[in-house]
Amino acid sequence: MVCEDLSTDAQLKGGFNAIGFSQGSQFFQTCERFRLLLNYAAYTDLMQNFLVQATYWHDPLNESKYRTSSTFLADINNELFINKTYVKNFQKLNKFVMVQFNNDSIVQPLQTQWFGYYKPGQDKETQGLKESNIYIQDRLGLKKMDDQNKIVFLECEGNHLQFTKEWFRENLFSFLK
Repeated sequence: MVCEDLSTDAQLKGGFNAIGFSQGSQFFQTCERFRLLLNYAAYTDLMQNFLVQATYWHDPLNESKYRTSSTFLADINNELFINKTYVKNFQKLNKFVMVQFNNDSIVQPLQTQWFGYYKPGQDKETQGLKESNIYIQDRLGLKKMDDQNKIVFLECEGNHLQFTKEWFRENLFSFLK
């Protein structure tokens, strides 16, 4: 009902800002039209040039739009063409440590914290890094790094970037020496 009211309100025809407090944010997620607006708006020049979060958006239902319009993520992941400098820079690392926050309420799907994502063409089932084209085609050199035991996958039970000093000391400190 609310989604229908929003979609038929003439004053909102050109778009609107949504502010949700507490569970209010969740209600906006239920509106398919709101999601479609986000999918469209994220790839506009204005959003790509002035909103850093938009440059991280990867629309799982429209891969071609993502690849042609993303000004950051598609490029840095070598999904358009292989930039050998990106590969070379990864290869310089002794270890590449990736931390997945298992209760993350910001990053979705969680698997993206380890270079995973949704299976192609849908937004329900996910696949891990090793099932992705980035890995299989070794577009960033991650497969080679994995073969050399240079990739470390860590998990933390916290929410987005929430960890204790003890967890940091036990899990990350040794990589900083």
